[in-house]
Amino acid sequence: MAGFDVYVLVLCVIVFLLLTATLGYGIWYITKLTIKLIRAGQEDEKLKTEYDKYLKKQKGNKALSILDRVVSLCLFVVVLGAFVFALCTNVNGDRKVGDTPVLQVVQSGSMAYRSEYNNKVGNKPEIDNQIQVFDLIVIHKLPSEQDLKLYDIVVYEVENTLIAHRIVGIEEPNDKHSERYFLLQGDAVANPDRFPVKYEQMKGIYRNQRIPFVGSLIMFLQSPAGYLCILLIAVGIFVTPAVEKRLWAIKMERLAVVGISADATAEDKRLTKDLCQKVNLTMDKIPTQKATAYKPVARVNLDGKALNVHVKFVANDKLAKSGKQSNVSVADSRTHRRVSQEYDQAYTRVAPAEPLQLILNPNQTLTEGEEHPYLYLVQVMLQALSAAYRSIPAPAATGVLDSDTAQALADFQYLSGLSQTGQLDKITWKHLALQYPLAVNIAQSQNRRNF
Repeated sequence: MAGFDVYVLVLCVIVFLLLTATLGYGIWYITKLTIKLIRAGQEDEKLKTEYDKYLKKQKGNKALSILDRVVSLCLFVVVLGAFVFALCTNVNGDRKVGDTPVLQVVQSGSMAYRSEYNNKVGNKPEIDNQIQVFDLIVIHKLPSEQDLKLYDIVVYEVENTLIAHRIVGIEEPNDKHSERYFLLQGDAVANPDRFPVKYEQMKGIYRNQRIPFVGSLIMFLQSPAGYLCILLIAVGIFVTPAVEKRLWAIKMERLAVVGISADATAEDKRLTKDLCQKVNLTMDKIPTQKATAYKPVARVNLDGKALNVHVKFVANDKLAKSGKQSNVSVADSRTHRRVSQEYDQAYTRVAPAEPLQLILNPNQTLTEGEEHPYLYLVQVMLQALSAAYRSIPAPAATGVLDSDTAQALADFQYLSGLSQTGQLDKITWKHLALQYPLAVNIAQSQNRRNF
C-alpha cells in the first residue's frame, strides 16, 4: 500500500472509532430505555404477540434457525475475505510482477473496444481481447525483452499510475538510441501514447485472463466508505447478538412475571433449578402434620434431560376438599409460582412471626413533647411491660411522647441498665423489642394460672 493509502486507512479507523463510540452510546441508551419499558409492563401485549410468533416458528424451524446463523457467518466471512482480497490487488509500483501473478482493477475504458479511428488495430477484427472498465485482470511476469511482440498487452507505470495498453510498434536500437522502444496505444484511443515505453518501465503482461465487473466491488472496498462499511459490519456481527440476547432474557423475565412461558425454555430451566434448591434446602423445616398445604413424598429430583421437578402436594382447591393428592411436574413458570406460593404459605404458618423493624434515621431521638406514629407502638408495648413489671407505669396510647410516656421510658431504661433520659432512641427501642415478647409470655402465664 502506498503512503496515501495508509493515511486513508488510518483516517478511516479514527472515524470508525468515533462513529462506533457514538452509535454504541445510542444503542446502549435505547436498550436501557427498552428494558425499562419491558419491566414496567408497557410492552406486555407486544411481547405476548411476539412470543406467540416465536413459538410457532420454533415448531420445526430449528434447522432453519441454524441455517440462518450459518448463512450469516458465511456472508461475513465472504465480505471479510473480499475486503482482504481488495487490499491485496494493488501492484507495487516499485517492482515488476514476479513468478506469482497479481490482480489489478481496470479503471479506464481505453481498452474497452476497437475504435474505428485507431489505425493500428481498428481494422483487425482478429484482435478481440479487449478489457472493460472494472474488469479484474490477471497480470503475469514479463517475458524477456526480445520475447515481447506486437499486439501484446502490457502494464507499465507513468507518474505512479499503472496503464494497460497494447504494443502497436517496436523500434529497435539505432544511432538515435541504444535501447529498444515500444510504442503503446489503447484500442479505444485514436492516437498512441505520448512517449515510447522502455522495457524497464513495464511491470507485467496481460494474457487474456479477466473477471468481468468484479472490480467495481473491489474499488468500493478500497475506498474510505468501504473501509467503514466493513468495520461497521464486523462490529454489528458481534454487538447485535449480545444486545438481542440481553433483551431476550429481559423479555423472558417479564413473560414469566405475567405468567407466560414455554416448556423447556432457558427461563423455565432456571426457575426449575431455583425451585429445586429452595425445596431441598428448606422442606425439612416444615412439620408435615401442620403444613397441610404442602406434603412432600420424597426429596426433589432434577432430571437433567427434562428438567422436571416431581413434587406431590395437596393444593388449596378442589383436590384439597376431596382429600386427593396430585403429582405435579414443575417445568414451567406458572406451575413454579403455584408450588412456590403453596410452599411459602405453609412455611409462613409454622415459622416465627415476621419481626417489626422501626425505621429511624441515624442518631434520631424522639424527645418529650414530640408526636410520632411509632409512639403508639411504644406506648402499647410499655402497657404490656407494665403488666409484667409493676415498677413501669402504663401510659395512654396517644402518639405523643407526653410526661407519662417519658416517665415509663425512664423507668424501663433504669431496669435495662440504660441512661434514664425518658427519650426514644434506637438503643431503647432494641431493648423494648427484646423485652416485649418476654413480658407478653409472663402476662399470658399469669392469666392461665388465674384461670
